[in-house]
Amino acid sequence: MELNGGKHVMLSYNQKSKDFVSKVYDTLVDAGIPTWMDINGGTKDKPYRSMAEAVENAAVVCCFMTPEYQKSSACEDELAYADTKNIRIVPSIAENELQGEKEEKLGQAQHKATIISTYEEIYGSKTTIDVKNIFEKCKDQTKKMLILGRAGIGKSTSCRYVTYQWAKGELWFKYQLVILIRLRLLTTSRYPPGRKYKPIDLVEKEYFPCDDLSQEDRRHFKDQCDKDQVLWLLDGYDEFVQNIPEQLKDVLDYICKTQHHILTSRPYAIALSYDVKLEITGFTNDNIAKYAQQFFDQIKYNLKDASSESQKLLNFLKSNASIWGVAHIPVNLELICSLWSNMDSSQTKILTMT
Repeated sequence: MELNGGKHVMLSYNQKSKDFVSKVYDTLVDAGIPTWMDINGGTKDKPYRSMAEAVENAAVVCCFMTPEYQKSSACEDELAYADTKNIRIVPSIAENELQGEKEEKLGQAQHKATIISTYEEIYGSKTTIDVKNIFEKCKDQTKKMLILGRAGIGKSTSCRYVTYQWAKGELWFKYQLVILIRLRLLTTSRYPPGRKYKPIDLVEKEYFPCDDLSQEDRRHFKDQCDKDQVLWLLDGYDEFVQNIPEQLKDVLDYICKTQHHILTSRPYAIALSYDVKLEITGFTNDNIAKYAQQFFDQIKYNLKDASSESQKLLNFLKSNASIWGVAHIPVNLELICSLWSNMDSSQTKILTMT
Protein backbone atom coordinates (compact mmCIF):
# COMPACT_ATOMS: atom_id res chain seq x y z
CA MET A 1 0.00 0.00 0.00
CA GLU A 2 1.24 3.46 -0.83
CA LEU A 3 0.09 6.82 0.48
CA ASN A 4 -0.07 9.84 -1.81
CA GLY A 5 3.34 11.39 -2.40
CA GLY A 6 5.16 8.50 -0.74
CA LYS A 7 4.16 9.80 2.68
CA HIS A 8 3.57 7.89 5.89
CA VAL A 9 1.31 7.74 8.92
CA MET A 10 3.16 9.32 11.85
CA LEU A 11 2.52 7.92 15.34
CA SER A 12 3.06 10.60 17.97
CA TYR A 13 3.23 9.34 21.56
CA ASN A 14 4.80 9.64 24.99
CA GLN A 15 7.41 7.05 25.97
CA LYS A 16 5.11 5.53 28.59
CA SER A 17 2.83 4.41 25.77
CA LYS A 18 5.61 2.94 23.64
CA ASP A 19 4.67 -0.73 24.09
CA PHE A 20 1.07 -0.10 23.10
CA VAL A 21 1.95 2.17 20.17
CA SER A 22 4.51 -0.37 18.94
CA LYS A 23 1.69 -2.88 18.54
CA VAL A 24 -0.26 -0.35 16.50
CA TYR A 25 2.86 0.28 14.44
CA ASP A 26 3.32 -3.46 13.75
CA THR A 27 -0.34 -3.82 12.78
CA LEU A 28 -0.16 -0.95 10.28
CA VAL A 29 3.13 -2.15 8.81
CA ASP A 30 1.79 -5.69 8.45
CA ALA A 31 -1.14 -4.19 6.54
CA GLY A 32 1.33 -2.54 4.16
CA ILE A 33 0.69 1.00 5.39
CA PRO A 34 3.86 3.16 5.50
CA THR A 35 4.17 4.13 9.15
CA TRP A 36 6.70 6.13 11.18
CA MET A 37 7.35 6.14 14.89
CA ASP A 38 10.41 6.80 17.01
CA ILE A 39 10.72 3.07 17.58
CA ASN A 40 14.50 3.07 17.96
CA GLY A 41 14.78 6.31 19.88
CA GLY A 42 16.12 8.03 16.77
CA THR A 43 14.89 11.43 17.77
CA LYS A 44 17.11 11.46 20.83
CA ASP A 45 20.27 12.32 18.89
CA LYS A 46 18.79 14.99 16.64
CA PRO A 47 15.35 15.51 18.15
CA TYR A 48 14.24 18.61 16.29
CA ARG A 49 15.47 17.60 12.82
CA SER A 50 14.17 14.03 13.09
CA MET A 51 10.82 15.19 14.39
CA ALA A 52 10.54 17.87 11.72
CA GLU A 53 11.29 15.41 8.91
CA ALA A 54 8.81 12.90 10.30
CA VAL A 55 6.09 15.55 10.42
CA GLU A 56 6.92 16.97 6.98
CA ASN A 57 6.62 13.52 5.39
CA ALA A 58 3.40 12.61 7.19
CA ALA A 59 0.06 12.25 5.46
CA VAL A 60 -1.59 12.18 8.88
CA VAL A 61 -0.34 12.44 12.47
CA CYS A 62 -2.02 10.05 14.87
CA CYS A 63 -1.42 11.25 18.44
CA PHE A 64 -2.00 8.87 21.34
CA MET A 65 -3.54 10.91 24.11
CA THR A 66 -2.51 10.18 27.70
CA PRO A 67 -2.01 12.52 30.67
CA GLU A 68 1.76 12.21 30.14
CA TYR A 69 1.41 13.08 26.45
CA GLN A 70 -0.55 16.21 27.22
CA LYS A 71 2.10 17.37 29.68
CA SER A 72 5.01 16.75 27.28
CA SER A 73 6.49 19.83 25.64
CA ALA A 74 8.07 17.65 22.93
CA CYS A 75 4.69 16.15 22.02
CA GLU A 76 3.17 19.61 22.02
CA ASP A 77 5.90 20.79 19.63
CA GLU A 78 5.17 17.90 17.25
CA LEU A 79 1.48 18.78 17.02
CA ALA A 80 2.17 22.50 16.75
CA TYR A 81 4.57 21.89 13.85
CA ALA A 82 2.09 19.55 12.15
CA ASP A 83 -0.55 22.24 12.49
CA THR A 84 1.67 24.83 10.80
CA LYS A 85 2.14 22.39 7.90
CA ASN A 86 -1.63 21.85 7.64
CA ILE A 87 -1.18 18.14 8.27
CA ARG A 88 -4.27 16.37 9.56
CA ILE A 89 -4.04 15.47 13.25
CA VAL A 90 -6.12 12.56 14.55
CA PRO A 91 -6.29 12.11 18.34
CA SER A 92 -6.48 8.53 19.60
CA ILE A 93 -6.98 7.03 23.01
CA ALA A 94 -3.94 5.30 24.50
CA GLU A 95 -4.73 3.31 27.60
CA ASN A 96 -1.73 3.00 29.91
CA GLU A 97 -1.03 0.47 32.63
CA LEU A 98 -2.28 2.80 35.35
CA GLN A 99 -5.59 3.21 33.58
CA GLY A 100 -5.86 -0.56 33.34
CA GLU A 101 -5.34 -0.82 37.09
CA LYS A 102 -8.09 1.74 37.63
CA GLU A 103 -10.46 -0.34 35.54
CA GLU A 104 -9.71 -3.43 37.58
CA LYS A 105 -10.40 -1.51 40.78
CA LEU A 106 -13.71 -0.42 39.31
CA GLY A 107 -14.60 -3.99 38.48
CA GLN A 108 -14.61 -3.62 34.74
CA ALA A 109 -11.28 -5.00 33.59
CA GLN A 110 -11.55 -6.45 30.12
CA HIS A 111 -9.23 -8.46 27.96
CA LYS A 112 -6.99 -5.97 26.17
CA ALA A 113 -7.06 -7.91 22.90
CA THR A 114 -10.85 -7.79 22.65
CA ILE A 115 -12.11 -5.60 19.81
CA ILE A 116 -14.59 -2.89 20.73
CA SER A 117 -18.10 -4.29 20.62
CA THR A 118 -19.87 -4.28 17.32
CA TYR A 119 -22.49 -1.73 16.43
CA GLU A 120 -25.28 -4.14 17.29
CA GLU A 121 -23.87 -4.81 20.77
CA ILE A 122 -23.43 -1.10 21.41
CA TYR A 123 -26.96 -0.16 20.39
CA GLY A 124 -28.93 -3.16 21.60
CA SER A 125 -32.54 -2.34 22.46
CA LYS A 126 -32.07 1.36 23.19
CA THR A 127 -34.10 4.39 22.22
CA THR A 128 -32.67 7.65 20.98
CA ILE A 129 -33.37 11.03 22.53
CA ASP A 130 -32.77 14.57 21.30
CA VAL A 131 -30.25 16.45 23.40
CA LYS A 132 -32.77 19.26 23.84
CA ASN A 133 -35.11 16.90 25.66
CA ILE A 134 -32.78 14.99 27.96
CA PHE A 135 -33.89 16.80 31.10
CA GLU A 136 -37.45 15.64 30.56
CA LYS A 137 -36.33 12.32 32.02
CA CYS A 138 -35.34 14.01 35.30
CA LYS A 139 -38.26 14.03 37.74
CA ASP A 140 -36.53 15.81 40.63
CA GLN A 141 -36.39 19.58 40.85
CA THR A 142 -32.59 19.45 40.79
CA LYS A 143 -31.63 17.97 37.43
CA LYS A 144 -28.92 15.32 37.72
CA MET A 145 -27.81 13.03 34.94
CA LEU A 146 -25.09 10.46 34.27
CA ILE A 147 -23.93 10.08 30.66
CA LEU A 148 -21.89 7.00 29.85
CA GLY A 149 -19.75 6.29 26.81
CA ARG A 150 -16.78 4.26 25.70
CA ALA A 151 -13.36 5.70 24.98
CA GLY A 152 -13.39 7.87 21.87
CA ILE A 153 -17.18 7.79 21.56
CA GLY A 154 -17.55 11.55 21.89
CA LYS A 155 -18.36 12.37 25.52
CA SER A 156 -16.05 15.40 25.72
CA THR A 157 -17.04 16.54 22.23
CA SER A 158 -20.69 16.33 23.24
CA CYS A 159 -20.02 18.47 26.31
CA ARG A 160 -18.36 21.14 24.18
CA TYR A 161 -21.15 20.92 21.61
CA VAL A 162 -24.00 21.47 24.07
CA THR A 163 -22.07 24.29 25.74
CA TYR A 164 -21.73 25.96 22.35
CA GLN A 165 -25.40 25.40 21.54
CA TRP A 166 -26.41 26.90 24.88
CA ALA A 167 -24.16 29.93 24.26
CA LYS A 168 -25.96 30.45 20.93
CA GLY A 169 -29.30 30.36 22.73
CA GLU A 170 -30.47 27.18 21.04
CA LEU A 171 -31.13 24.98 24.08
CA TRP A 172 -31.57 24.91 27.85
CA PHE A 173 -32.87 28.45 28.10
CA LYS A 174 -33.60 28.25 31.82
CA TYR A 175 -29.90 28.28 32.70
CA GLN A 176 -28.11 31.61 32.86
CA LEU A 177 -24.76 29.86 33.10
CA VAL A 178 -23.40 26.53 31.83
CA ILE A 179 -20.00 25.57 33.27
CA LEU A 180 -17.88 22.86 31.65
CA ILE A 181 -15.32 21.36 34.05
CA ARG A 182 -12.76 18.82 32.81
CA LEU A 183 -12.35 16.76 35.94
CA ARG A 184 -8.89 15.46 35.07
CA LEU A 185 -7.59 19.02 35.45
CA LEU A 186 -8.64 19.15 39.10
CA THR A 187 -5.27 18.09 40.48
CA THR A 188 -3.39 18.77 43.69
CA SER A 189 -0.79 20.80 41.80
CA ARG A 190 -3.51 23.18 40.60
CA TYR A 191 -5.56 23.10 43.78
CA PRO A 192 -3.06 22.94 46.67
CA PRO A 193 -4.22 21.52 50.02
CA GLY A 194 -4.59 23.71 53.07
CA ARG A 195 -7.75 25.61 52.15
CA LYS A 196 -11.46 25.03 51.71
CA TYR A 197 -12.60 25.30 48.09
CA LYS A 198 -16.02 26.50 46.94
CA PRO A 199 -17.75 26.10 43.55
CA ILE A 200 -16.77 29.64 42.57
CA ASP A 201 -13.12 28.72 43.14
CA LEU A 202 -13.36 26.09 40.40
CA VAL A 203 -14.87 28.65 38.04
CA GLU A 204 -12.18 31.19 38.86
CA LYS A 205 -9.31 28.72 38.41
CA GLU A 206 -10.59 27.13 35.20
CA TYR A 207 -11.90 30.24 33.45
CA PHE A 208 -10.18 33.24 35.03
CA PRO A 209 -6.68 31.94 35.92
CA CYS A 210 -5.08 35.38 35.66
CA ASP A 211 -7.84 37.36 37.38
CA ASP A 212 -9.35 37.57 40.85
CA LEU A 213 -13.12 37.62 40.90
CA SER A 214 -14.61 40.40 42.97
CA GLN A 215 -16.79 39.80 46.01
CA GLU A 216 -19.70 41.08 43.97
CA ASP A 217 -19.00 38.45 41.28
CA ARG A 218 -18.86 35.76 43.95
CA ARG A 219 -22.14 36.83 45.54
CA HIS A 220 -23.84 36.99 42.14
CA PHE A 221 -22.64 33.48 41.27
CA LYS A 222 -23.86 32.07 44.58
CA ASP A 223 -27.22 33.70 43.99
CA GLN A 224 -27.43 32.05 40.55
CA CYS A 225 -26.61 28.66 42.07
CA ASP A 226 -29.21 29.10 44.81
CA LYS A 227 -31.85 29.95 42.19
CA ASP A 228 -31.09 26.85 40.06
CA GLN A 229 -29.79 28.98 37.20
CA VAL A 230 -26.45 27.18 36.81
CA LEU A 231 -25.78 23.89 35.00
CA TRP A 232 -22.49 22.08 35.60
CA LEU A 233 -21.00 19.74 32.98
CA LEU A 234 -18.54 17.50 34.84
CA ASP A 235 -16.59 15.67 32.15
CA GLY A 236 -14.43 12.58 32.66
CA TYR A 237 -15.32 11.09 36.03
CA ASP A 238 -13.50 7.85 35.20
CA GLU A 239 -10.22 9.75 34.77
CA PHE A 240 -10.69 11.37 38.15
CA VAL A 241 -12.40 9.03 40.58
CA GLN A 242 -9.29 7.16 41.76
CA ASN A 243 -7.30 10.33 42.41
CA ILE A 244 -9.73 12.91 43.78
CA PRO A 245 -7.68 15.40 45.84
CA GLU A 246 -8.84 15.30 49.44
CA GLN A 247 -9.24 19.09 49.51
CA LEU A 248 -11.72 18.96 46.60
CA LYS A 249 -13.99 16.18 47.83
CA ASP A 250 -16.32 18.45 49.77
CA VAL A 251 -16.90 20.93 46.95
CA LEU A 252 -17.50 18.16 44.39
CA ASP A 253 -19.82 16.37 46.78
CA TYR A 254 -21.72 19.63 47.22
CA ILE A 255 -22.06 20.15 43.46
CA CYS A 256 -23.20 16.57 42.84
CA LYS A 257 -25.78 16.65 45.64
CA THR A 258 -27.24 20.14 45.31
CA GLN A 259 -26.53 21.51 41.82
CA HIS A 260 -28.01 20.85 38.40
CA HIS A 261 -25.34 18.84 36.60
CA ILE A 262 -24.40 16.28 33.98
CA LEU A 263 -21.60 13.85 34.80
CA THR A 264 -19.82 11.92 32.02
CA SER A 265 -17.84 8.73 32.46
CA ARG A 266 -16.76 5.57 30.76
CA PRO A 267 -19.21 2.75 31.59
CA TYR A 268 -17.57 1.54 34.78
CA ALA A 269 -19.37 0.70 37.99
CA ILE A 270 -19.26 3.96 39.91
CA ALA A 271 -20.31 4.63 43.48
CA LEU A 272 -22.56 7.57 42.65
CA SER A 273 -26.26 6.85 42.23
CA TYR A 274 -28.24 8.46 39.39
CA ASP A 275 -31.89 7.92 38.57
CA VAL A 276 -31.33 9.05 34.98
CA LYS A 277 -28.58 7.47 32.90
CA LEU A 278 -27.95 8.01 29.21
CA GLU A 279 -25.37 6.49 26.89
CA ILE A 280 -23.55 8.00 23.95
CA THR A 281 -23.47 5.15 21.47
CA GLY A 282 -21.56 6.79 18.64
CA PHE A 283 -22.53 7.02 14.99
CA THR A 284 -25.54 5.31 13.48
CA ASN A 285 -25.24 3.71 10.04
CA ASP A 286 -26.66 6.86 8.47
CA ASN A 287 -24.25 9.02 10.48
CA ILE A 288 -21.28 7.10 9.04
CA ALA A 289 -22.44 7.73 5.49
CA LYS A 290 -23.10 11.41 6.21
CA TYR A 291 -19.73 11.90 7.93
CA ALA A 292 -17.84 10.23 5.07
CA GLN A 293 -19.67 12.41 2.53
CA GLN A 294 -18.89 15.60 4.46
CA PHE A 295 -15.27 14.55 4.97
CA PHE A 296 -14.62 14.08 1.27
CA ASP A 297 -16.63 17.18 0.35
CA GLN A 298 -14.21 19.24 2.44
CA ILE A 299 -11.18 17.94 0.53
CA LYS A 300 -12.74 17.77 -2.95
CA TYR A 301 -10.33 20.40 -4.28
CA ASN A 302 -7.32 18.39 -3.11
CA LEU A 303 -8.48 14.91 -4.10
CA LYS A 304 -9.48 13.73 -7.54
CA ASP A 305 -12.95 12.13 -7.66
CA ALA A 306 -13.50 12.94 -3.99
CA SER A 307 -17.27 12.59 -4.40
CA SER A 308 -16.96 8.94 -5.41
CA GLU A 309 -14.36 8.12 -2.75
CA SER A 310 -16.88 8.35 0.07
CA GLN A 311 -19.02 5.66 -1.54
CA LYS A 312 -15.97 3.48 -2.20
CA LEU A 313 -15.00 3.80 1.44
CA LEU A 314 -18.51 2.91 2.61
CA ASN A 315 -18.50 -0.19 0.41
CA PHE A 316 -15.17 -1.19 1.94
CA LEU A 317 -16.37 -0.62 5.51
CA LYS A 318 -19.54 -2.65 4.98
CA SER A 319 -17.55 -5.52 3.49
CA ASN A 320 -15.77 -6.13 6.80
CA ALA A 321 -17.92 -6.61 9.92
CA SER A 322 -15.12 -5.79 12.36
CA ILE A 323 -14.14 -2.56 10.61
CA TRP A 324 -17.80 -1.62 10.18
CA GLY A 325 -18.26 -2.08 13.92
CA VAL A 326 -15.38 0.14 15.03
CA ALA A 327 -16.30 2.77 12.41
CA HIS A 328 -19.26 3.70 14.61
CA ILE A 329 -16.73 5.21 17.03
CA PRO A 330 -16.25 8.80 15.76
CA VAL A 331 -12.50 9.03 16.38
CA ASN A 332 -11.98 5.72 14.56
CA LEU A 333 -13.96 6.86 11.53
CA GLU A 334 -11.96 10.08 11.33
CA LEU A 335 -8.73 8.09 11.24
CA ILE A 336 -10.12 5.67 8.63
CA CYS A 337 -11.23 8.55 6.39
CA SER A 338 -7.87 10.27 6.76
CA LEU A 339 -5.96 7.14 5.80
CA TRP A 340 -8.28 6.41 2.87
CA SER A 341 -7.96 9.94 1.48
CA ASN A 342 -4.16 9.67 1.49
CA MET A 343 -3.90 6.27 -0.14
CA ASP A 344 -2.95 5.90 -3.77
CA SER A 345 -6.11 5.29 -5.81
CA SER A 346 -4.82 2.05 -7.31
CA GLN A 347 -4.10 0.76 -3.82
CA THR A 348 -7.60 1.57 -2.53
CA LYS A 349 -8.98 -0.48 -5.40
CA ILE A 350 -6.79 -3.43 -4.46
CA LEU A 351 -7.71 -3.05 -0.80
CA THR A 352 -11.45 -3.14 -1.48
CA MET A 353 -10.98 -6.31 -3.52
CA THR A 354 -9.10 -8.04 -0.71
